[in-house]
Amino acid sequence: RASGEGRVVEITKTRHALIETMHQLVDIVLQIQAEGEALTVIQFKGRIGTGRKLAIEVLEYFDKIGFTQRNNDVREVVDASIPERILRGASIS
Repeated sequence: RASGEGRVVEITKTRHALIETMHQLVDIVLQIQAEGEALTVIQFKGRIGTGRKLAIEVLEYFDKIGFTQRNNDVREVVDASIPERILRGASIS
């Protein structure tokens, strides 16, 4: 129900995140990029303090919506405006 109300985002069929949490994760990605560091699963999971599986699911979600693009083990931000448009309160699957 929360997904339909736009309060959460469906990252995978079994994992959802609050809009506020997704904004924080987007900010972390942008911070890593601004610092000139490579956006890898290891770097991201260390920053968000979770396990590898969750970090991969979030990064794959970002790839899916066109925010990032994976090139081997590194991801790059391709359109920093996408998360704001999507997370403006509307959910996406």
